[in-house]
Amino acid sequence: MLLYIDMITLGRVQAFQDWTQSMFGLDCFFWAKLLTKIAFMTYVLEYIKDIAIEKVGISIFISVVCILWATQAFYRGMNFIEKTEKDCEKNREVLNKQFVLLVINRLLCIKFLILFVVLVTLFHDIPILLATASVSVFFAHYFVSCTPLPPSQSKVKTWLKKAKEKVQEAFLPEPETCPAASFQ
Repeated sequence: MLLYIDMITLGRVQAFQDWTQSMFGLDCFFWAKLLTKIAFMTYVLEYIKDIAIEKVGISIFISVVCILWATQAFYRGMNFIEKTEKDCEKNREVLNKQFVLLVINRLLCIKFLILFVVLVTLFHDIPILLATASVSVFFAHYFVSCTPLPPSQSKVKTWLKKAKEKVQEAFLPEPETCPAASFQ
């Protein structure tokens, strides 16, 4: 069942990634980095909020430890994404070599997200920032697992280039005819 959910989710994320790369030139690594940054910021904001609210020493210590852990996880995650991106630029088949690792990571994320949903339904007081961080990490794993399209110019850049050329042609001054040239 988890593999079925994994394959459906990966197919949808891959389709979204293909569309955004062909339209805007944003590949899967852009999305993975963006979601990782969002997860890091929301996670840290949640614990900064806890530090501001809680005045108990042990709670502040736990929040600081969680922020440090999130920082190290963010650093490791960004390094993994950048390493995978560089490997993919060299060899388009690199994701096949990391297939098992990527599947295990995605399955762990699915289990974590299911556990998170169960906790939310049972306790109803899970902070929205932690929910945002969890979903961001979940989809970041899927974007890293996507296969980017071959490099090409995006449709939007092509449209803008054509529009710029047409605007430049419209505003070019008409060439002046020289009366001396007409007598020759």
